[in-house]
Amino acid sequence: MKLTTRFNLLSIAIVLATTALVLGVGTLILNDVLYRFEEHVLRLELTNAREAVRQALNRSGVLAAAEAAADFEGHLRHKEGLASAELFIVEAPDDRIVYHPALRAGTQFDTDFVDQMFRKGAGVIEYTSRDVSRFAVFTTLAPLDWVIAISIDKQEMLASRAVFLRAIGAIAFVLLCLNAVVVSLFGRRLMWRMRGTLDCVNRIERGDLSARIPAITVHDEFGRLQEGINAMSARIEERTLAQQSAEQALREREARIRQLVESNIVGVFFWDLDGRITESNDAFLSIVGRTRDELCSGTLRWTDLTPPEYRAADARAIEELMHANRFSPFEKAFLRRDGGRAPVLVGGAFFEGRQQGVAFVLDLTERKQAEAERAARRAAEAASRAKSDFLAHMSHELRTPLNGILGYAQILKRDKALEQRQIDGLTVIQRSGEHLLTLINDILDMAKIEAGRLELNLTDIPPDRFLRFIAETIRVKTEEKGLAFACEIAPDLPAGVRVDEKRLRQVLLNLLSNAVNFTDHGSVRLRVGSLSPGRLRFEVHDTGIGVDEAHLEAIFRPFEQVGEARHRFGGTGLGLAISRQLVRLMGGEIHLESRPGEGSTFWFELDVPIVEPQAAVIPPEWAVSGYEGPRQTILVADDVAENRAVAVEMLGQLGFSMVEAGNGREALEKAKGLRPALILMDVVMPEMDGLEATRRLRQLPESREMPIIAVSASASGTDAAKSLAAGANAFLPKPIDFSGLLTEVAALLKVEWTYELPKAQASAPSQTAEPLAGPAGIPVAPPLQEMETLRQLAQVGNMRAIVQHATHLTELDERYRPFADQLRQLAKGYRSKAILSFVEQYLERRQAS
Repeated sequence: MKLTTRFNLLSIAIVLATTALVLGVGTLILNDVLYRFEEHVLRLELTNAREAVRQALNRSGVLAAAEAAADFEGHLRHKEGLASAELFIVEAPDDRIVYHPALRAGTQFDTDFVDQMFRKGAGVIEYTSRDVSRFAVFTTLAPLDWVIAISIDKQEMLASRAVFLRAIGAIAFVLLCLNAVVVSLFGRRLMWRMRGTLDCVNRIERGDLSARIPAITVHDEFGRLQEGINAMSARIEERTLAQQSAEQALREREARIRQLVESNIVGVFFWDLDGRITESNDAFLSIVGRTRDELCSGTLRWTDLTPPEYRAADARAIEELMHANRFSPFEKAFLRRDGGRAPVLVGGAFFEGRQQGVAFVLDLTERKQAEAERAARRAAEAASRAKSDFLAHMSHELRTPLNGILGYAQILKRDKALEQRQIDGLTVIQRSGEHLLTLINDILDMAKIEAGRLELNLTDIPPDRFLRFIAETIRVKTEEKGLAFACEIAPDLPAGVRVDEKRLRQVLLNLLSNAVNFTDHGSVRLRVGSLSPGRLRFEVHDTGIGVDEAHLEAIFRPFEQVGEARHRFGGTGLGLAISRQLVRLMGGEIHLESRPGEGSTFWFELDVPIVEPQAAVIPPEWAVSGYEGPRQTILVADDVAENRAVAVEMLGQLGFSMVEAGNGREALEKAKGLRPALILMDVVMPEMDGLEATRRLRQLPESREMPIIAVSASASGTDAAKSLAAGANAFLPKPIDFSGLLTEVAALLKVEWTYELPKAQASAPSQTAEPLAGPAGIPVAPPLQEMETLRQLAQVGNMRAIVQHATHLTELDERYRPFADQLRQLAKGYRSKAILSFVEQYLERRQAS
């Protein structure tokens, strides 16, 4: 036989032997590698399946866990090399199926390999099911007695081996046709590739998940196997990194929990039944004012930190702990190193047996301080309410007699038989009462401002008429002191504005009265201008004593009166303080420019809405003497007889039939029987107050529309709202203003008043171009030129000039004396409108003739 043949045969034999050897060794190695690799892959997939089932179970229960297992198995079978994968869950001890792809949940799964799984708890197992050999990894699902397993067909698992063997066979067949060198080279090349593959697998097995088979240049079966190994390695690395990321997140969450325990939010300490504190966080040491060195020394005891009065509470907590392994949170205090006490809320439980406990301590220092502040604030509010209630009560008590004083002053001044001296005395009484009422209102306004309960009541007013009234009021005071007064109103003022008329009037009158009081010589000026549409500037200037710079702020403080004793006029010293607060409430600020001896200028600016002007209702200067139509009955309900007498006198002299009631119950009974046309109902009365009586009247069909005017001497500011809410048609404060009462009565009863001229205007003179001589009792009017002069003086309100001109008329002709006497009487009462009406009557009749 030739050497070549022998060599070829030897080569073939060598190739065959080598092939057989390689096939055998490769099969063994590949089996081991594949088993290891597949086991590792299945273990990772089992871990993921267990977590998915556990999450679903914790979230929604067993059915959700089974659905999660089915979903996971579906995803698993779509992965390469896992098409035959099965996932099943079995529950001990009766081997009931929780989930199986081929069996119904709840069926008993009584097989030997399941029993082996329960015995082992976790691992791998090979078994035969439905005549198919399978390889499975399994583990238990604590704390439930469940076994969860993933199995795969061994044939599929070893399919790569068959591919490899076929490749080796093909290679062997080719090698039989090649020479030994080629066979040898091919064998070496193949072994090099296998070494690279095995090295990669070993690195993966050692935990190097970044290991890859490098330089895969040949994409044959073995190359695809290498690619598959690389792909599996990449998936393992990806999943491992994801798992590591989840574990890192878990560690971070645990670290945050530990940080929370160590933070200053809640104090935590561990203790034993002997009273020793074994460990704590910094928050607890901070609460009790101790150091960690004291803690480490073993001398820190919670029993020593407890004040004596809390030891009984600690004993009850320990007793509860022994019975229930925990004690409910309770409040106590710990002694600090500095001698102070730290109020805390403590709760705890046993920790690792019944020899050591853990306690959680919440610092209540800030809460206790807040509670103390709230208690102090409530006490201050109660004191403020008590002060307000006291002032309101005192106001009620003072207004009640003032109602009688001012009421009868108004009533008696209407008596035609009074002499001038008596009228002057009544005027003094009325002004004194009104001054006292102003003082009361000032004090109450200041109390409301301090309590923050003062509110604005906006109304639409024409500013020119509003300012003329203020000017007429102040002109009286300036003429009494011989001062010049000027009211300068800008021509571009809006025709109508929306303001709180009462409060703005109060501010301007306060500032002007203050200017008059502190001015001995010179003038007082009120100037009102428009800076822009909707913004007004009010300025009060005087040539008085002025204010020193050191006192510019002091004069705005309550009860302050700065200046010489002769300039400290009667009053509360609240006028400027109230004015500043009112202006601030209206959105402005009072400013003061002053120099001692040169006078002062107060000014402020307000933003006011511009509105359409309303027609001005000018009350007649005629005295109301009665009303037209049939007599009507008015019921007066008031528990104070003097107050009832005032109302009876005011309305009785006008022709009304007056009926009285002493309380709300009596008023209710008389209203049912008499059915009066109107009721004056006092709010505060014994037995039944006016509010309750009004509510009950409104419930009766026959008195549902009966007009009711509520009357009250209270200054709380809420009686008006309460009265209207109870069903009253209108509200009047005490002391009752006669003109205000007539206005409400006329509006509610729809009556028309009848008038008569006041005493100074009892009749109208005749009208001729020459001095008039009328019938007996009718004054003789002076010539037309003198009448025009009088009208001009009345229009500007110069009472002193009118008195002087009246004297001049008597000097012209003694026949004009009655006419001049009436002028003096009206001028003495500063009744500028009455004088103007008196003069214009003669002028109109003379022009008509």
